[in-house]
Amino acid sequence: MFAALRSRRFLTSLAATSAAGVAAYQSILAKRNTLSAGGDDVKLYYFDFAGRAEPIRIACHVGGIALSDVRLKDAALQSFVTTTPMHELPVLELNGEMYTQSTAILRFFGRKSGLYPSGDDQLKVDEIIEVLHDLIYNLFPMENPVDVKAYRAKFTEKKLRPALQLLEKRIEAGHGKLCIGDELTIADLFLMVVTQMFMSGQLDHIDKDLIANEFPLVFAATQNIKKHARVASYYKQHPPKA
Repeated sequence: MFAALRSRRFLTSLAATSAAGVAAYQSILAKRNTLSAGGDDVKLYYFDFAGRAEPIRIACHVGGIALSDVRLKDAALQSFVTTTPMHELPVLELNGEMYTQSTAILRFFGRKSGLYPSGDDQLKVDEIIEVLHDLIYNLFPMENPVDVKAYRAKFTEKKLRPALQLLEKRIEAGHGKLCIGDELTIADLFLMVVTQMFMSGQLDHIDKDLIANEFPLVFAATQNIKKHARVASYYKQHPPKA
């Protein structure tokens, strides 16, 4: 068991430092995978932007999982969503069965890709994922009409700041460059996508400089995740849209 853990840590370290390491890591993980090599039986359906699907896409890339990334638009989007179990996206089609809930799908592929640890580290990863998921859920008001400016001001003080304070504490406790140390996990992928959303300047009445100015460890972790060889490899093949 300990030999296997050391082997995984070695592979993770190698993949983080070189392009050859990325290819080697993905090759080894691909051989472990029980999913369809052709990708025909593994399809992820989502909108044509990053959102909740992006951490899943990156996790599959890291694990060498052949995923059909189906990005729905316009009429096809409207007609497809009504056929999904919960009438929402993303959904995963695996061997003809539809599965919902983005964090459940992310954990599934995290296990397949070696990005979902066990033991105490799993609790740390799950906590970060749920904190970030809570932010996304509460970002948009559930009732209309509503004073969005007032709602976002309350959201910032009651939800966003406390969440960022907790994340700052967790990153500091990990003594590393990423969420829980130096090994890439699905928590890192989710953190990067969510923090970049808050820093994008595209959310009305959310200070895009809040993270950079007040939460230096969260900001640094976001940059480190983006630069990680295995994440950078994904974005080299799939450049983010403006």
